Amino acid sequence: MAMRALIADDDPMSRRMLELVLGKLGYEIIAETNGQAALDRLTGINPPQLAILDWMMP
Repeated sequence: MAMRALIADDDPMSRRMLELVLGKLGYEIIAETNGQAALDRLTGINPPQLAILDWMMP
């Protein structure tokens, strides 16, 4: 079972770069574009093992 990584970033280029790198490392990627959606993922059932968050995001 692959580990899950949450990428929360409103910049599409940054998000895509992280998706490519982590995907090549074998992570299952969960991508969100806003803070509330990321928080919902982190506090929901079966949260990701890794979270990379943009500090300044809507």
